[in-house]
Amino acid sequence: MSLKMKLISCLSAFIIVVSLMLISVFAATNVTLNIGGNVSFTANSVNALITGSIAGNASGGDTLTPIDIDASDNEGAVSMPTDWTNMDLTFSESASPITVTINIQNRSSDRAIAVSLTDSTIISNVTVTRECDNVSINATDSRNIPGGQTIIYTFELSVQSQNSSASGAFSLAVGLENTVEVGHTVNIVTSGGSDSSFFSNYEVYVNNELYNNLYEIESNVTLKNVETIEIASTEAHTYAAPPVITGHIITISFSTGERKVFNSATDLSTHTTGVITINQDVTITITCTFNQYLL
Repeated sequence: MSLKMKLISCLSAFIIVVSLMLISVFAATNVTLNIGGNVSFTANSVNALITGSIAGNASGGDTLTPIDIDASDNEGAVSMPTDWTNMDLTFSESASPITVTINIQNRSSDRAIAVSLTDSTIISNVTVTRECDNVSINATDSRNIPGGQTIIYTFELSVQSQNSSASGAFSLAVGLENTVEVGHTVNIVTSGGSDSSFFSNYEVYVNNELYNNLYEIESNVTLKNVETIEIASTEAHTYAAPPVITGHIITISFSTGERKVFNSATDLSTHTTGVITINQDVTITITCTFNQYLL
């Protein structure tokens, strides 16, 4: 082989080696892909538990803080934990997908929850796949959750090109609405009476059947969709110093003119006044006075 041919062969081999090195270097310098995320909820007269998780996130934070929606957080925007509103989503070096899973549990036994979901995610270089209960959905979705059941939303974020950057954020808004307007609105007004410390030192509860739970009443509050309530004290309160004071007299006054009177040492010894049916929107004033007599 002539010297010229040897030089050409060597030069060709050198070019091939350099090209392979450049390709290897280019493939090894993948761009780190990091995006933000925000999920918000609004609710109206529902009893729901929201849980969530993130899989494949290089930044960690696999389990999201549970969100308990009940009578105390149930009108308009729901107070959201920061791990839902300030997500840090980072793809791994292999650019495996990140999956966000959201479970919505309807804790009411007989009332459905209407769900309206809007996914406004716009992220360059990332594809979003959405499902509800393993069935593909669009960026907007509406459905009902029957009483006592749970639905599961999944959002898979997949990188289109590992060598390109990504900009944008995962953004999701979910509305929860009671599908059946039942019961009435009850405004509860607390009044100390002769024992002004009663509501701060002792416990008076209202049981709202919509939420299937007891809620401590320490100040004025409004509950919606109330069918029945119970006023309850956790224990009887008895004082031995003269004049002998035996418990409290708890008076429940309705704006309709009706009054109910209970003795915390006797009537409430079983923790309940019994069921009080609410037939219309009403204001209830709870007044507590000492039940006393002289030795």
